[in-house]
Amino acid sequence: MSNSAKEAQVAWIEKVQERLRITSTMIDDMKAVKMLGLSTVMSDMIQKLRQLEIQTSKIYRKLLVWNVLLCKMPICCPYPYLSLLNLHN
Repeated sequence: MSNSAKEAQVAWIEKVQERLRITSTMIDDMKAVKMLGLSTVMSDMIQKLRQLEIQTSKIYRKLLVWNVLLCKMPICCPYPYLSLLNLHN
């Protein structure tokens, strides 16, 4: 599970970095963006990148939730956990 989480987190971070890079470039060239009337186009592009970033993060967040649940299972409800261990052995 940890390898899958690592890969999902790397994919998510790459999407965040891509969005931030484009946003930063747009802010640096804001005068040109406004003069050319590209504010709406750039805003839409950044919004799509944000949606893609959120979609990519879902995989990591689901794996993170499962990891937390599995880690807390012995504390919260030991009987199902013990039965899972018995099934494994």
